[in-house]
Amino acid sequence: MIFAAWKSGCRISADAQKVADEILAIGNSATTTQILDKARDEQTELHKCFDWDDAEAAEKWRLQQARHIVCNLVIKEKSETPRPMLQHRAGRVGQISPQDIVSVLIVAREKGKGNE
Repeated sequence: MIFAAWKSGCRISADAQKVADEILAIGNSATTTQILDKARDEQTELHKCFDWDDAEAAEKWRLQQARHIVCNLVIKEKSETPRPMLQHRAGRVGQISPQDIVSVLIVAREKGKGNE
């Protein structure tokens, strides 16, 4: 038997052991599609792990996409090596505010004006 737990800081409220057992019941090579299909059943513990309000889920996904864009965008001066656009700040990993994004873009734009 395996023992399951959520990583420290995880915000999923479902019982980790039940979720692991449900995934293992699908099979050793369970796909994300199979996991999602099982989670559609409201009687499963997996169901609690997903946001089923489509509008809310869509907005969360778009925020995740924005984080992905900013975390993967590098900027550089013409003679510099590329560097991450935003640095991870202690206690704020994954919590990039729109204001942070705009501030960095403004600074980068202003720096770039002198190098055109």
